[in-house]
Amino acid sequence: MELSDTVDEVLARHHITAAGPLIMNPTVDGGVYIPLSIRRDSEGRQIPASRVLADIQRDLQELGVVAEYHLVDETARVIDEGLRESLVERFPNLIDKAVVSSEGGSVQVWIDTSHEVDSAQAATIKEHVQRYVELFNVRSFKVGVASEAKLPSNLELISLIRRLSPVDCYTLQSELLARKFDVPSLTWLNHKLDTMRKAGLVVRMENRHYAVTPEALQRLGTSKGRNSPDVARLLFLARGGK
Repeated sequence: MELSDTVDEVLARHHITAAGPLIMNPTVDGGVYIPLSIRRDSEGRQIPASRVLADIQRDLQELGVVAEYHLVDETARVIDEGLRESLVERFPNLIDKAVVSSEGGSVQVWIDTSHEVDSAQAATIKEHVQRYVELFNVRSFKVGVASEAKLPSNLELISLIRRLSPVDCYTLQSELLARKFDVPSLTWLNHKLDTMRKAGLVVRMENRHYAVTPEALQRLGTSKGRNSPDVARLLFLARGGK
């Protein structure tokens, strides 16, 4: 039986259908990423439940399939897209772009503004977000202004990716946060990496890991001594990095 047929059969046993085509994980024998849509009930509980997803992974493991999930939260998607559009429409002369992410019942909003935001405008924006999220089962929310945040530059991202490569978005986000950078959301980071990929600065592998390109290496340049990117990379590997 084909691996995809095995996955479909186990999913059907649990009354679940994949949200899209399976993505093979070339780094693991029998490895596969399963795209699944999840939603929240009136009390904020995830459907299908985490217990069900764990049962599916166990059943597949017994059949020689190592499964990981790519979860698409439909409730969060509705909140993210709706709030983003409403902010831009409500404040067209102030907000150039809004990045909204929902996770675990919390909403985080980052906005790019056309000019500096005063306290009254910030309060109005926060009130708008609060009224919107009250329509959903949201526990908390945060509004940040990108111009006031410590966001990583392309050069800082390239330098970090060079040191950690190949690296996935989750690891990159953790490393950035550990370095006291602001990361609005994984969506923001993915968009940033996609822009850098189109600019020829990074490459994305089949397993969704990133590495820098020769063009990016030329921009970074080289240096000698302990501060050299190459030395930093070797020290990272020596400490157990992969």
